Amino acid sequence: MKPVRFTGGDGLTGFELKVHQVLFQNEVDPTEPIQAYQLSRAQGERSGYSFGPVQWDLSSDHDIDKTPGNGLTARQLFRDILTNALGQQEANRIAAFVETHTSGLPQSDVDKVNAALQTPYGVQQINAAYPRELNTAIGWRKRGQATFLKPLLADRVAAAWRRAPAWRRCAVATLPCRRELDG
Repeated sequence: MKPVRFTGGDGLTGFELKVHQVLFQNEVDPTEPIQAYQLSRAQGERSGYSFGPVQWDLSSDHDIDKTPGNGLTARQLFRDILTNALGQQEANRIAAFVETHTSGLPQSDVDKVNAALQTPYGVQQINAAYPRELNTAIGWRKRGQATFLKPLLADRVAAAWRRAPAWRRCAVATLPCRRELDG
C-alpha cells in the first residue's frame, strides 16, 4: 500500500494551524506519513487500538466533537469508515474486537482496516473530523484577545513545544524568538 500523506491540516489557519503544527510533530512520526490513516496500537498493557492524526482511542471511545446534537466519537467515525468499505457485518465484527481488546487483531484484519482508512471516503472522513477535534480540544473560550486551551491540550502542546528544537518553535510561534535563539 502506498504511503498517504495526512492532509487534514492543510486548510487550517490562525490559532488552529499553530496548535496543529505543535501537536502534529508530536503525534505522527514524519518518517511514517501514513500513520494518520492506519490502525495503531501504543505499547503498554493498558493501551488499545487507535487511529487518526492524534491517535483517537477506540477502547475509551474518545470524544472528537462534544457539540450537543452534533457530537462525534472515535468509535462512530471508525465504524462509519469500516461500514462504507467492508459492509455492516464485517465492520461490526472488527470494531467490536478493537473496542474491547488491547491486542490480538489478526494481521489480515489490520490490513482490511488500514485499506478502509486509506480509501478516499476514509481519508475524507478523518480529515473532516480533525478540525472538529481541534475545536473541541482548544475550547475556543475567548477573554479579550487571548484564547485559552483546555488543561489536557495545554499540557500536550507544552510538552511537544519543549521537545521541539528552538528553530522549530520559532518557525511556529507568532512572537519574535530572537532572544530564545540567542540565549
